[in-house]
Amino acid sequence: MIEKDKFVFALEAIQQQMHKDKMNSALIQEAFSINEDFLYDNSLIIRQIIDLLAIWFDKDTLNHYIFDLNFGKPSPDSECETIGEFYERLTKQNK
Repeated sequence: MIEKDKFVFALEAIQQQMHKDKMNSALIQEAFSINEDFLYDNSLIIRQIIDLLAIWFDKDTLNHYIFDLNFGKPSPDSECETIGEFYERLTKQNK
């Protein structure tokens, strides 16, 4: 089983990269006065990290947490499930 700190670090890295890409896109939009998104395509590395984590956990559940639930916070008004809490929930399900 992957250790909690390594799991949290991996998902935090994906989260931070996605946030950084959005911020960079916003800066490019502002600098060039355009309304198009300019996101880097990091899908290859993100998919690979998810595939590695899928050795221990269900891939669909990982994708749902990351993409559908926005890392456990689907809306500003919703409760947040931290990555650490997500790990705890997954490990309980796998017992």
